Amino acid sequence: MSLAALALMLSLQDAPIFEEKFAGKLSDGWTWLREDAAGWKLEGGGLRIKAQPGTIWYKKNDAKNILLRKSPVLGTEAAPISIEVTTDNAPEANAEQCGLLLYIDDSNYLKIIRECNKGKPGIVFAREQKGIPESLPPKEESSSKVQLKLVWSGAKVSGAYKAGGDWIAMGEYDVPEGDLKIALACHGAPTTADRWATFTSLRVTKAAK
Repeated sequence: MSLAALALMLSLQDAPIFEEKFAGKLSDGWTWLREDAAGWKLEGGGLRIKAQPGTIWYKKNDAKNILLRKSPVLGTEAAPISIEVTTDNAPEANAEQCGLLLYIDDSNYLKIIRECNKGKPGIVFAREQKGIPESLPPKEESSSKVQLKLVWSGAKVSGAYKAGGDWIAMGEYDVPEGDLKIALACHGAPTTADRWATFTSLRVTKAAK
């Protein structure tokens, strides 16, 4: 095999299953939940979503501009997948957040987010199942720009993040039953705030077993 053919084969092996570059328009397949068209825009190679009042935590389900799409493949134990996105936000209000979700509905989802807790920004890995929320211990993270990752491996999903260094594991949850979708969300700010989160480089790839 020639070096050129080998390089091509390796590049194809490393190619993402799906990639969203947020370049000019969203790829086909995305849908908005509770869309407020004035509260999102594509700009500078990223998706910007305004942090507006609202939440999907516990009984109050009114967060706007949750962006959803069907996963291109299912994550199985034999063939796990990694879903990654880069976020940049500066949350100031308690529970103000942006992040990456595996979402069924407002009462069943997993999320890894950058969120303000007690005046300090950090990373949270949490879930809601049948309307009951729970969260693993948060980790403080001052960097506004972080990469968030969910690894879906059959009945389990693990969460991790990094902010310029190595990946930091956040833990693992059982996968809720239902039609899981990839989701991006930003919400929890006061009405008077004018803060936007930026999402870039969403990728779905094969994950290491």
